[in-house]
Amino acid sequence: MKPWLILAGFSLLATGLPIRASEYVTMEEIRQYISLAIKKLASPEPRERLTATTTIQAWHKYATPAVPALTRALNDKDVTVRTEAAHALELIGAQAFSAVPALARSLDDPTPEVKAAAAFALGAIGTKDSSLLPRLLKAARDPADLVSLAGLFAAVRLFPKAVGPPINRQAVAEHAVPLLITALNEETAYDSVRLARAIGIVDPSTGYSAVDRLIQLANSEDVPVVSNAAHALEALGPTLTPYLPSLQRNVRVGTDAEKKVAIRRLGWLRTATPTGLTAIEQALRSKSPEIQRDAAEALGRIGAPAKSKISSLVALFSSPDESLRSAAAKAVLRISPAALEKNLPILAHSDPKLAQKMRDLLALSQL
Repeated sequence: MKPWLILAGFSLLATGLPIRASEYVTMEEIRQYISLAIKKLASPEPRERLTATTTIQAWHKYATPAVPALTRALNDKDVTVRTEAAHALELIGAQAFSAVPALARSLDDPTPEVKAAAAFALGAIGTKDSSLLPRLLKAARDPADLVSLAGLFAAVRLFPKAVGPPINRQAVAEHAVPLLITALNEETAYDSVRLARAIGIVDPSTGYSAVDRLIQLANSEDVPVVSNAAHALEALGPTLTPYLPSLQRNVRVGTDAEKKVAIRRLGWLRTATPTGLTAIEQALRSKSPEIQRDAAEALGRIGAPAKSKISSLVALFSSPDESLRSAAAKAVLRISPAALEKNLPILAHSDPKLAQKMRDLLALSQL
């Protein structure tokens, strides 16, 4: 086994969102990849320069040495290279602070995609330079929906107390929702996450109104859409805290229909508070098998923060309902593979076939 193994892949917007694993590599190999990408940014071939920006995006957590080269790439002749260089700086985040002046100049780029990418990057990197506010508000009034959302996102993120009328935050966010739905078809979740987070920050009510549609798409049969919708929902979650109390209340005392909706939303948003987790745990004891299944699935989507509820899920391993046993076992696997392994004998006693299936899934999860 190689020393200093790390899991490589595409982590999303440097916000702690899930990593898509690709391969195991050493830190020395990562440094080599970044070094080669920096050299390729000076290539005369646009395709090589573009490949360099996407390579840096993939390894952005370790790409601080690439910031000067990416900053220079903001002036590249190729619009796609300029756009992706800004996206790479966005992913690097606060460590790319030295690029702020160049990104500010990119707000005047003649291409909407570059202007939007620069604004998104400024919002992610952070700055206290109040001279940027008028330029971001100008971008927020841009006729292009993407630029308008990006400019307003950055303005709200950086100067939250300074953004008010006459800009209609709800209208800007609503106009961006179709962009989000379209982005769900892309190969990676970068744009889906970026747009979902921005919509939620600009206008939480618009973000909340898109939740059920995103959940529907996350349950579709289109693989990229399913994955990207799930990531978009997770990105929305932290922006929708004003809605958590009512969702948690509906889980506790709502009608069955209200409970189902609330449980599913909390699970997909993955933002349940301890109060919400307790409410979902109580729903595991509902008289409705459907509510019980929804609650198990929600805890599974929430993942590690629901670890304290594993014992309640294990109690369902002995349920007479096969689908409920399966939902509970899969939830435990998502929360803690070790806990599933520990409790497999209980599942094997009531459902040997399901236990074997979960052993196979457990083995795959440990590869």
